[in-house]
Amino acid sequence: MPSATKRHSETGAGPSATAVPDRLSHAKNFANELNESRLWKIKISYQRRNTARARAKKADLVHQHKPFLHSTGPKTAEGKARAAGNATKHGHFGREWCEFYALLSAQRLFVRATALEAEIRCSPARDMIDLRPMLLDELLRRLRDKLAAAGVENPALDARILARQGGNFSDADLITGGQAPLPAEVVETIQKMADRRAAGEPVSRILGEREFWGLSFKVTKDTLDPRPDTETLVAAALRAAGEMRAGEEQGLAAIAGGPSLRILDLGTGTGCIAISLLTELPGATAVVVDLNPGALSVARENALRHGVAGRMEFRCGSWLDPLRADESFDLIVSNPPYIPESDVESLAVEVRNHDPLMALAGGKDGLDPYKIILKDLKKHLVCGGRALFEIGKGQEKDLARLVEDSMMTRIDSHTDLGGIVRVVEMGCGEK
Repeated sequence: MPSATKRHSETGAGPSATAVPDRLSHAKNFANELNESRLWKIKISYQRRNTARARAKKADLVHQHKPFLHSTGPKTAEGKARAAGNATKHGHFGREWCEFYALLSAQRLFVRATALEAEIRCSPARDMIDLRPMLLDELLRRLRDKLAAAGVENPALDARILARQGGNFSDADLITGGQAPLPAEVVETIQKMADRRAAGEPVSRILGEREFWGLSFKVTKDTLDPRPDTETLVAAALRAAGEMRAGEEQGLAAIAGGPSLRILDLGTGTGCIAISLLTELPGATAVVVDLNPGALSVARENALRHGVAGRMEFRCGSWLDPLRADESFDLIVSNPPYIPESDVESLAVEVRNHDPLMALAGGKDGLDPYKIILKDLKKHLVCGGRALFEIGKGQEKDLARLVEDSMMTRIDSHTDLGGIVRVVEMGCGEK
């Protein structure tokens, strides 16, 4: 008897019982306790208190009413329970069998209810389940609270961005449509995006897009996530191009923005620097270099998106290696890896876990890429041209020393919005 009843309790749990082992284990233990205590004792008591003759008489009555016609079989726990129920309706079974049937039914319902609860608790939108459609205002509030609890720096802003993208809302919808009910599938999609953000994934990685210099750029696992600090490099390069356009330096080989202006972007990644410059300088052309073929593929997609692919050439290789010995450029820009290896682990989780390491770590002191580039940079910069590099905080003096050792001339430094020196500008003048 205990084994048969146990089989029934496990069958009643259903396939979803494996979702939450601790809850279902509790339900099974509860069922087993009933089997080993009250259910078993009731059956033994019934058998002992009824003689064979009495049992035969009751069996004959049950057979006359045919209580097993709609059961799964009298030899199974379910069959016995169904038979007991049918016989009880006709008043032929005693109190013991009534209690047995009631306890067996309670056991089955408890296990099934526990399985259903487990299935709900494991649902992807478990904290969004409600009998009524969720309103946009309520969704934004829940997203904001979730992100704030996870330590996200700007939870309200990120919540609005994720909701706008996941639900295909406009800014006007977010402002005026707060009481609009949302379909369940939209809520689930946005909730999944919020879960990824709460786990430390940047918004740009979730959306697959990043805005830079007023343009939208595709980002992938192969590329560095463009950041506002790098816009300082674009602004400084455009300022240098303006000075070159004015022809202030003798021996200038090209007029900025003219048909012969050539730009070189080293370590292009998404291509955001070169593409931004080409959108501002309609007559210029650019050669972009990256060691990662996947990054070059993304840069090509972004160039096509912004209509400048016809003025760009994509080369795969390490820094200056893909260039011909006689190639020279009027403007060279680069945002190389400049994080010291010892500092990588201390970076924010959004950077450390989602940006490619090869685009972050710049060697023991963070200066290895500059040393490699500056060694031959002068060969590829026209007389009167400009080279501009993004640098890390506190690296200005070290880079100035490297510029001097390479027989280049440091022209200027440019600070970002935080007042930190972010870009060093140099020319090819003699030491």
